[in-house]
Amino acid sequence: MDFIQRNGLCVDVLNHAWWFADDEHQRFQFLPSTSLENQTPASNKIACCGVKELTLPEKNVIDVIVSDGLKLLENSPGLTTKIVHKIEIEGTQPIKQRAYNYSAKVSEAMHLELDKMLHSGVVEPSHSSWASPVVMVRKGDSYRFCIDFRKLNQFTKKDSYPMPNINTLLDSLRRAVYLSKLDLKQAFLQVPLADEDTKDLTSFIVPGRGLFRFRTMPFGLTNSPATFQRLVDSVFLDLYPHVIAFLDDILICTSDFETHCTLLKEVFRRLYESGLKINEDKCEFGCREVRYLGYRVNVDGISVDPEKSEAVTNYPPPRNITELRRFLGMAGWYRRFIPEFSSISVPLTSLLGKKRDWKWSKEQDRAFNRLKSALTSAPVLARPNFEMPFSLQTDASQNGIGAALTQVHDGEERVITYCSRSLSSAERNYSVTEKECLAIIFGIEKNRQYLEGAEFKVITDHSCLKWLLNLKSPTGRLARWILRLQPYNYSVEYRKGKFNCVADALSRIPSSQEECLTAITRSAAAAAAKSPSSADEIPTDDPVPTLPQPPTQKDEWYERKLYRVQNQPDDHPDWKIEDGQLYYCRKSFAKGELQDPSDNWKLVVPWNLRARILRECHDDLQSGHLGVAKTHWRIGRLYYWPGMYQDVIRHIRRCDVCQRVKPQNETPRGLMYPRYLSKPWDIVSADLMGPFPCSSLGNRYLLVLEDLFTKWVELVPIRVATSAVISNRFRSVILNRYGTPSVLITDNASNFISSTIQELAAAHGIKHTTTPLYHCQANPTERANRNVRQLIISYLDQEHHSKWDAYLGELQFALNSVVHSSTGFSPAFLNYGRELQASRCYRAANSPARSQPPPSDLSAHNEWASRMRKLDELLHLAEKNLLKAGTQQSQRYNLRRSSERFKVGDQVLHRSYLLSSSVDKTAAKLGHKYVGPFKVISVSPAGSCRLADDQGRDAGIWHPSKLKRYHTSIAEGGCVP
Repeated sequence: MDFIQRNGLCVDVLNHAWWFADDEHQRFQFLPSTSLENQTPASNKIACCGVKELTLPEKNVIDVIVSDGLKLLENSPGLTTKIVHKIEIEGTQPIKQRAYNYSAKVSEAMHLELDKMLHSGVVEPSHSSWASPVVMVRKGDSYRFCIDFRKLNQFTKKDSYPMPNINTLLDSLRRAVYLSKLDLKQAFLQVPLADEDTKDLTSFIVPGRGLFRFRTMPFGLTNSPATFQRLVDSVFLDLYPHVIAFLDDILICTSDFETHCTLLKEVFRRLYESGLKINEDKCEFGCREVRYLGYRVNVDGISVDPEKSEAVTNYPPPRNITELRRFLGMAGWYRRFIPEFSSISVPLTSLLGKKRDWKWSKEQDRAFNRLKSALTSAPVLARPNFEMPFSLQTDASQNGIGAALTQVHDGEERVITYCSRSLSSAERNYSVTEKECLAIIFGIEKNRQYLEGAEFKVITDHSCLKWLLNLKSPTGRLARWILRLQPYNYSVEYRKGKFNCVADALSRIPSSQEECLTAITRSAAAAAAKSPSSADEIPTDDPVPTLPQPPTQKDEWYERKLYRVQNQPDDHPDWKIEDGQLYYCRKSFAKGELQDPSDNWKLVVPWNLRARILRECHDDLQSGHLGVAKTHWRIGRLYYWPGMYQDVIRHIRRCDVCQRVKPQNETPRGLMYPRYLSKPWDIVSADLMGPFPCSSLGNRYLLVLEDLFTKWVELVPIRVATSAVISNRFRSVILNRYGTPSVLITDNASNFISSTIQELAAAHGIKHTTTPLYHCQANPTERANRNVRQLIISYLDQEHHSKWDAYLGELQFALNSVVHSSTGFSPAFLNYGRELQASRCYRAANSPARSQPPPSDLSAHNEWASRMRKLDELLHLAEKNLLKAGTQQSQRYNLRRSSERFKVGDQVLHRSYLLSSSVDKTAAKLGHKYVGPFKVISVSPAGSCRLADDQGRDAGIWHPSKLKRYHTSIAEGGCVP
């Protein structure tokens, strides 16, 4: 009766009817519980689709409130009047991007979607200076109309309006008994744009139809989450803590049914007054339990959503040592938070020894489950702190993807959620980069409630993923991925696999239906061993003994010597046998009488154990990969065998680490050959200088072009160093002024070897050649660059470096008007047949003008013909001078070079050009000097080598001076050849 009085219900028992006292005209019939589902009107079925565990009267009350609320919202315009979205731009001019290329089918779908949006009033025609491209994303048999706003977002001033603190929101739900959850329909499109300027910024190009702009806030703008959170706060904040809103998810939570009904009516009323609509299919009303923001909320309180930890909870028992190492690597990463980790993991680590048989018993199963339980509970699995940044660690394997959302609490990394899934058969055909990218998208969308509206860092062990932020003209799958990530504010950080072992292990969870991975690219156990966790817990190999065991293979020399010493000891006073092993007496002349006599006896090593001793005395951590003399001394202090010194030389020459780390102590290969030059502008070289400070004209780079015959230099300032700009400048400066050269020489920079430059060369019949990798001296323009740099510095105001391009014309005049040592003439004279006159020439200014009668036509012609004959002779002389100078330079250069050439099939290492990186925690000075090995697949006449890796992939053309012959090392357990 108290319930009926509180809610103002009137009941007519005889007629099986009831109604609210404040609305007696709308009456309802009592229905039998068995037929409730069948007799409920369709509209009420939708409204009550999420109702759970309510009594029949409570269900009827909720049904009425929801039905009335939905009818009320039918008249809502779906466009709020409470707020508008404004875009503020920082430091850029209008950006007009070109439309992407579309097929006829895609264009037709684009026009249909545009017509729908025009009809609904979402977009309208535009006259803006801004333009973003449209991306049509395939969705089943249809297409989804999206805009690529990445450029606009890049220059948008960020809105710092805070997202709600989820910890605070969750605390307000602890005593909730009745719960209703509402989802707003196409939430962002219900917010109008602020003004004409903001609308213009959202303009987009539709090929064949023109330019259009949004009238409401579209999906993909960087500040959309902040604006929408501001809206829902303005509508519902005064109802907190019984009504909470996180973006488009609204939750009503009360401890009694009466208050819940009142608030549900109030929420519907405020939604109507705000002009907002809801998505009925995603709403739940009058529930006792809902999932909200990654947690399970019910009458018993708040618990972690099982999805947060199911990736670890469902981790199957390992089937072999590889899988066990991977699991222990993940667990060991958080061993600081797991009490008694060492004792718990003993049954598991006992299986890791090389000579241990694999036997998974109940003891191992208990330890495995205890570690899984520890990984999915506090303090390893922590609650998020929204005042601190998040990090999302992701990884992909051949069979699955995984992610772990983490935060640093009190200086320690803590897990917020784990997630993983297996890849579909189609996804397994993705490239490695696409799989790693898919892992990022999966991890972000699984943790949307934590990451939306917040800045966070994505940590991956695949450095190529940084292209995702800058990809141009995306299509298909990549377009979908980019658009799904547009609302998030994130950066991508590369972390080597050995430091990303949690996500790595999650991505490689074994499946009973799948085979284990046979190729291990990253080992989680190795990560754990190198972390401050378990170097003493997870043994990886048996230690190398300090003394060899008796021989196990036949060694004729050793057996013959052993036999003779044993049977004829008097004939071999320097030899003896102890405990079945042979010893030889070899005195140390350095110590003389100070030598202990017992130290003179050296253990004689049989042939099949010599490689092991060499590794012990050279490769071991306490041996230090030292040189021949020191390694020979270390071995000779304890051991002896004939030819030991030569074996040491061979071992060190074949040592993989020494070949990569130590410098090449031999005369470098690669002879210089003089270049044959026969006429002006036949061979042109090009190079780039910069970037320099941005000048007043917007220039940041200097394109240097040089004719190798006349040594004429063209200095061309450019704003951006793209292939298109270089192609246009080459066409206008070289082709249109001096004609088409036969050969163009450049380095291997991407803007010189792109398809744009290749197409330019092919269209004009130019042979485009590139210099060997990292061999700048093969590009003749490099010498001109040095002169140009000196001239710029000489005349540059040291307080205003941005004026570096102010006098390029004068500096070009200076270079081209002076004699060149290689030709004996100035570039200007070889081009024009005369010297150039400087504007400030004292002699010219102070010499009296000589008046001469104008020449006759015949004399002028004779003088011109004489000058041309003389110019031809001078060009021939310049050709000889160039050949002579080139020959002299080659002779001087070749004095310090070896004529030995590599051959096709040789194994080589090439110089490493590792750059220091604080992100990767690498230093150039600590990296290997050489990398490889690679195979020589072709050799040019000048000796440059084209290399390929062990997979047959091209590794570029390298000058022989950057190469080093690679000697295959002796395999573990092998013998000295």
